[in-house]
Amino acid sequence: MHLVDDNDPIRAIGFITVYSAYAEQRMDEVLEYLGDDSQNRAQAKQKIKHLRKVTAHFEWFDDEGDRFSKLLDEAEPIFDKRGQYIHNRYIGCSDGAIFMKPGRPDREQEKVTSGTLYEFANEVFDMSGSFNASKKWLGRAKKAIEQS
Repeated sequence: MHLVDDNDPIRAIGFITVYSAYAEQRMDEVLEYLGDDSQNRAQAKQKIKHLRKVTAHFEWFDDEGDRFSKLLDEAEPIFDKRGQYIHNRYIGCSDGAIFMKPGRPDREQEKVTSGTLYEFANEVFDMSGSFNASKKWLGRAKKAIEQS
């Protein structure tokens, strides 16, 4: 479900958190679908790396391999950004501005809006759906390997 900005940044962060959990679950489901549950407790980056390794030898049809590789390429920075949005502190100002303040002293605070946060929540939601849809492509590739 695509979200619309309601000017509530805290609610938007909640959606980022929930949708990120769904996206990780979809990656776990893809791995389980491939018969590999060894990465269930791994961080998202490790799961992405493992998915690349597991699917490297697949016989893809049409552009499915390129689409799956692109999905993994896009997922990595999304999960990095997710970590920033979830683990940083938010400071509201009297003028309504919101600043995201990193926990690390070497990083600068950044002005954010609820619109930016909702836009990112929608991006995470779309990624989750793409992992779910990828099971169809992976199924065909896996079947081709098993039949050869």
